[in-house]
Amino acid sequence: MYKYLIIFLSVFLWACGSGHDESGEHDGHEDHEEHADEHAQEEHGHSHEGIVLFSKHQAEAGGVQIGQVKAAEFNGVIRCSGEVLPAQGQERTVSAPVAGMVSFAGSPLSVGAAVGAGQTLFTISTRGIVQNDQGPELRAALKGAEANLARVKAQYEDKLVTKAEYDAAVAAVDAARAALTNPGAHAVRGGSASSPISGYVAECLVKPGDYVEVGAPLARIATNQRLQLRAEVPQRYSNLLSNIVGANIVLPFRPDDPISLSALNFRLVSYGKGSSGALYIPVTIEFNNPGGMAAGSPAEVYLLNGHTSPALIIPRSALTEEEGLYFVYVETQPEHYRKQQVEVGCNDGVNVEILSGLKEGEKIVVKGATLLKLAANSGKAPQGHTHNH
Repeated sequence: MYKYLIIFLSVFLWACGSGHDESGEHDGHEDHEEHADEHAQEEHGHSHEGIVLFSKHQAEAGGVQIGQVKAAEFNGVIRCSGEVLPAQGQERTVSAPVAGMVSFAGSPLSVGAAVGAGQTLFTISTRGIVQNDQGPELRAALKGAEANLARVKAQYEDKLVTKAEYDAAVAAVDAARAALTNPGAHAVRGGSASSPISGYVAECLVKPGDYVEVGAPLARIATNQRLQLRAEVPQRYSNLLSNIVGANIVLPFRPDDPISLSALNFRLVSYGKGSSGALYIPVTIEFNNPGGMAAGSPAEVYLLNGHTSPALIIPRSALTEEEGLYFVYVETQPEHYRKQQVEVGCNDGVNVEILSGLKEGEKIVVKGATLLKLAANSGKAPQGHTHNH
């Protein structure tokens, strides 16, 4: 029994030694391939041992920008939703000059479309509409009122009628003239409606084929010089509304381009007191239109109050997110970037407070971080931003 056990152990040890030698040879081959792969990755600007290699050419082509982690006073933030509206007194109404069927003079009017002063927006057709022409009857009424005024005036000068009778005759002539000049009193073939001011369409109030009466509103035109933001603030922040010092907004069609209203002649117009049962309190802010912003746009709103505290801050655009965790890319040396997890605090729409993971003065990617994220996760640079060798 012991004899067989000794033979078995001898064979087993020999097999292990032989396998070790073969494995060593195989490992050497793998090491050679691994070094070759690493060299290839380095040549093509990809991740290597936790470092993302991104050439200067790739960074310039992808719009990658570098900034520093800063220590600054950070405002308290109230995050809520809102809507961009035209400023008061910056809006005019386009009205129908005649009654009839409406159609657009050009392409359909959409909210935010630019229009010029005097530009024809609608045409109105009376084809197929029975019209009662009161012109002849009203002209006869005016002629009779004028004749009566001439007679009463002569009698008034001879003191045969009272002042009240004379004034009544004058009023009758004015009324007859007004009735005759009313467009609705005459049969017309149609008309057109133009924008009274330059600006953009705040609201179109009719559809092609709608029937409108004389004077009916067709559209609202607003100038693009000033706009208002109406924010709906949760009731629990009511005690902070008197100390709003600025605001940042993010629009759905430009989510990566936050807008600071504080730099656009920001003015707090009003805020509602709210009732005990109200869920939200309206806050109205007026500001200059930076361009490309139309009334009616929903907005993600970050109201800034006067309560500040020291913090490390970075631009919001520097953050990337993966499965609920946040990361930035730290420049360790030119063309070398380290993926760094961070803990974030408050977000004011433009900047983010960093609680841990970074130090003041560190250089990080503030624009184009998504490109480095793709390079790190896929092992190669995004198509269209590769480095040619």
